[in-house]
Amino acid sequence: MNPAMNLGKKLEICLSSDDLNLLKRNTHTTFASGATRIELCSALHLGGLCPSSAAIQCVARQLPSFGECIVMLRSDSHFFIDGSMLYQLQLDLQRIAADGATGITLGFVDKYGNIAEHASKQLILTAKSLGLTVTFHRAFDALKHWQRATDTLIALDVTRVLSAGSCWQSGQSAYQNQAQLARLLTQLNGQIEVVIGGGVCTQSAEALWHLSEFGAMSLHTHSGVHNTNGEVCPTKVQTILAKN
Repeated sequence: MNPAMNLGKKLEICLSSDDLNLLKRNTHTTFASGATRIELCSALHLGGLCPSSAAIQCVARQLPSFGECIVMLRSDSHFFIDGSMLYQLQLDLQRIAADGATGITLGFVDKYGNIAEHASKQLILTAKSLGLTVTFHRAFDALKHWQRATDTLIALDVTRVLSAGSCWQSGQSAYQNQAQLARLLTQLNGQIEVVIGGGVCTQSAEALWHLSEFGAMSLHTHSGVHNTNGEVCPTKVQTILAKN
């Protein structure tokens, strides 16, 4: 498949960084099959943590002209952040940019269920100064007031927000929450791209792509395109992109 045929549809695939040989193969398959972005994480069993320099460089070396490498900026399995963590993540940002990433994904929540604005602002300013795009990941689905949060994300100049349209750890998929995702897209009105993730697969993709009528969006998947051996399946990627 010619990847240029699918540039109108943006598909992001989450890849594990823990096996560099597998990562190299999966990176090639991801872009050769027409996906446009990789979200790179270590320790996916913990929800995804910041990957190593070797892993980022592995992906960066294979980036096509249309490709993006989005790196998880996270050092712990929860969504909270303190001063020492903020300091370390600022250092990580310098490394991530130097290693060839094109963007980061982050998400921090305070004890009241709101976006941790001070820390988020500091990290986003640093990321933008380094030429990195910023995605606010599914910590968004753990926030208490999503409508208020969209205003905060716009003010913080976030590039994208990842959401399943459901409460964090509810077990519900994006397919089950299309009405809420339509409301989110409408609320953002194209100011931030909504990355729809959570159970995205060959069966759900067609309905989810139709949400583009409400605003700027892309799809995000992991298990929906991986085989049981951890390899990305090109047929599954191409099937998701072919859905209308």
